[in-house]
Amino acid sequence: MLLLALLACKAAPEGLVLTLSPQAPTTVHDLELDVQVRDPDGQQVSLDIQWTRDGEALPELDGALRVPAVQTAKGELWEVSVVASDGELSVGPLRAEVEIGNTAPVLSGITITPEHPTALSALEVRFEGQDIDGEELSAEVRWFADNMEVGSGPLLLPGVAQKGQTVRVQAMVSDTHLSAIDATEVLILNSAPWSPTVRLTPERSALPNESDLHCELLAEGLDADNDLQSFEFSWTLNGAEWSGELSTTVYPHDTLPLSALEGGQVWTCAARGDDGEELSAWATSDPVDILTCHVVTEAFLAIDSACNSESNSYTGKDNRIRAFNKGDYDVTGWMNFDLFGLPLDATILSAKVSLFEEWGQAYGGPDLVFVESDHDAWTRSTITRGNPARGAQISETRSYFIIGGWNRFDLDMSLWEWRRDLASGTATLGIDNLNTDWSYVYFHGPDKAGLEPELQLRYRTCL
Repeated sequence: MLLLALLACKAAPEGLVLTLSPQAPTTVHDLELDVQVRDPDGQQVSLDIQWTRDGEALPELDGALRVPAVQTAKGELWEVSVVASDGELSVGPLRAEVEIGNTAPVLSGITITPEHPTALSALEVRFEGQDIDGEELSAEVRWFADNMEVGSGPLLLPGVAQKGQTVRVQAMVSDTHLSAIDATEVLILNSAPWSPTVRLTPERSALPNESDLHCELLAEGLDADNDLQSFEFSWTLNGAEWSGELSTTVYPHDTLPLSALEGGQVWTCAARGDDGEELSAWATSDPVDILTCHVVTEAFLAIDSACNSESNSYTGKDNRIRAFNKGDYDVTGWMNFDLFGLPLDATILSAKVSLFEEWGQAYGGPDLVFVESDHDAWTRSTITRGNPARGAQISETRSYFIIGGWNRFDLDMSLWEWRRDLASGTATLGIDNLNTDWSYVYFHGPDKAGLEPELQLRYRTCL
């Protein structure tokens, strides 16, 4: 009866309260169980704790007040059941549950390369996105120059941002529900100009005492920032830096005065641009050789002569060189000079033709001029009405002559196409009478020894 009375007075544990935290856990949170219970009799209370995951019992967690985060995953339903007992009487089971929610992704390591860009740089953003839930992430990138959106994607092309602008890139990674955002920025620095394009004129080779050497700026080097450039010039003589006198044609020190030129020298010039902050690389011209020149006077005797008329079929195939007019006879006397052996680089400075008067008189006041012809394929035996053909006048008019002696005539170097004759190796020169009245003057051809027509050339040749 005493035992029954004692049992009748015994009280079970009471006030059992479960708190499962956090209330909205993700996979980075441990699940923490807090149990509140008291025993009215002051006896020690034991707890029977059992966990389930999506309804599946987890005996390995029996009695645990904490579930490590590594054991949880997004979307799982966790339930805990607790029974409290004082060894004789118990209360429960009491249950609590939570669902493991989505963990936001993490964005880290955002950088822009290159670290010190210019307007010519392609900007690339790099970053890492991680999702602890293992979800596939999407990424979005936006570019801003001075807070104005200018692009998207991992790359910003050159030229979009300009010198002095601050470029900010904003990156966002997202799973199906949550996102992470981060940003970084760089300053667009000055772009050094590219090398200009230069040419030394005269090109290839120059003659001393003819002209200055000009380091011509054909084109400025590209400056991506459109900065105003100045230019610096330097010169080398035979491979060594030149520190002598320089002058100005367009830019300071872009010209070497002719007083510095001597035969045998090799000159180069170089130029570089300066945008006020940075210099371009040097651009160097092709070398120019200063030629060593000398002047030569050389005489050439006529190798053939003949006469023809433009107005009829008359040809004169004797040794007489005629400048003759009468009626429909307009006769030109031709001479052929062999110029082979004359240096092809020769510059003819002056030309004089010497003719010995043959008839003993000049009749009717002839007005004699020299003419040229580009028809060289003729001989005394093959001359015809149209070959050689009369070309341009290449001398002044002469109306007076030394009878029975030498007559010397200067050719006009500005009229005579001597370069063509030099290239062909043959000069066909003629005498023509401009007086349309009956008039004439005759000279010896090349068959009279010692009295042959002579072409005297004064020319310059350079090495």
